[in-house]
Amino acid sequence: MRRRRFATVVAFAAGLLLLTAVVASHLFSRADAGEAATDLVRPELTVAGVSQHRADFELTKRATDEMVDRTMPDVGVLLAMTPSQLRGRYPNIAAAGSQRDTIYPFAEKIVANLERHQSDFAARMRSHWPGCRSRAHRGSRSL
Repeated sequence: MRRRRFATVVAFAAGLLLLTAVVASHLFSRADAGEAATDLVRPELTVAGVSQHRADFELTKRATDEMVDRTMPDVGVLLAMTPSQLRGRYPNIAAAGSQRDTIYPFAEKIVANLERHQSDFAARMRSHWPGCRSRAHRGSRSL
């Protein structure tokens, strides 16, 4: 009876150990993927990266406004088309023009939020040691 109980406990412990090893190895591969994803966005959150987002947003607004408000009317004159005909021929440009009042404020909030949290990003990046991966990635329990 004692042997049977001991064998049951050993089998249960071995199964638990095996299950833990499978789960842990799966989590480590996920941690590696998470670290790779973080590495992709890290440059975007630097001072230069956020500044570039602002510059790109402002350039895109100017280009869209120029295309919709000046270029397309000139194209319409050259092609002898009414504004309605022009919108029908170039529906994507017409959509960009009609959605500016929604898109611009939405994008502005995103860029402003990145700018507002710039110090948070900078502090986090200072705590990230170059060349030092996460503990899960290294498979270590301590730093």
